[in-house]
Amino acid sequence: MLILLAARQDPRLVIPLSFFAILPDFDSVIGIHRATFHNIFVVAIIPLIFIAWARVKRPNLVLPGLIVLFYLVSHAVLDLSGIVLMYPISEQAIYIRPAILFQTEPHLNFDFHLEYGVEELTQKADYTFISELGFAYIFLFVLLAVVFRKEVIGGVRQLTEYAKQLLCELKKRIRP
Repeated sequence: MLILLAARQDPRLVIPLSFFAILPDFDSVIGIHRATFHNIFVVAIIPLIFIAWARVKRPNLVLPGLIVLFYLVSHAVLDLSGIVLMYPISEQAIYIRPAILFQTEPHLNFDFHLEYGVEELTQKADYTFISELGFAYIFLFVLLAVVFRKEVIGGVRQLTEYAKQLLCELKKRIRP
């Protein structure tokens, strides 16, 4: 929700539709957790069909449909420690387990490790996707980049121009 609000989406849509961010977890009550409502059919295909229908029949519902799609997909992505993406066709859980660790003492250190594959679905979630400090850094970076996107874009353009100038200067020095 914060990402959508920081991207200056209409709060009258973003806040009420935020319910869809937790909707997939209702499969822990009805069905198999991380399978029944976490699969690609519920998370992506049904919302995409709705968006396609809305585009033709009710264009005013396209943006709400996209917001719902964002909430559902982001939930599934955050649960990629093990979801049955193709349920009910398959009961194998796919997983992607990145470990992002930041240390600030005794000096700044960043460590990244990625594990992925297919396994039997387990109902426990006892691993750390990202450290609390790492989450704080990433959240702050994304928030600042969205809020100050004009400045970020301008800075990237300046860096690009500076890099082009440096390359031209290097070419001149190499080929006198």
